[in-house]
Amino acid sequence: MTQKIKKWNNRSKTTCETIKKLTNNHHSHTEIQELMVDNKHLEDQQDIGDAFTDYFSSIIDNISKN
Repeated sequence: MTQKIKKWNNRSKTTCETIKKLTNNHHSHTEIQELMVDNKHLEDQQDIGDAFTDYFSSIIDNISKN
């Protein structure tokens, strides 16, 4: 799995696909209306999406380093 992670070009898309496979959740349509990140209140869907992308990308980076 670690070698596969290192070869990913589109980390955001691949991360989401991997999480869906691991959780067997292919049809989730939950929409987050607001989110607190680093004491910032996010309501814009793009900002919320970017926050999730950053978070999950950092997890993948940590996994690949270990």
